[in-house]
Amino acid sequence: MSNKDLEKLADLIVDRLIKKQEEIDAEFFEKHSELHMLVEDDNIPNLNQDLLDAAKAYSEEGALEHEISKLKRGIEDAIHREDYIAAAHMAKKKAELENKREG
Repeated sequence: MSNKDLEKLADLIVDRLIKKQEEIDAEFFEKHSELHMLVEDDNIPNLNQDLLDAAKAYSEEGALEHEISKLKRGIEDAIHREDYIAAAHMAKKKAELENKREG
């Protein structure tokens, strides 16, 4: 298999993984919409800040920003590990999400 074929295969795998993660995230949000409403209304004062941050990250407005932020950290980590292919895939997805946010 040539490098070009491997890169195409890697792109397909990454795209499928990202699509599956988006499906899982949407399912999680649907199942936990009651928690989301409570957190938005500040009706649960005893939740720790990490749980509040996680719940807000799944809100409709915050989900995109949260994913972009995760990708930025992932790109930095991949570059640090000198895994430039992974960094390129994450940068591609980050650019798509940024375009989605702006458009």
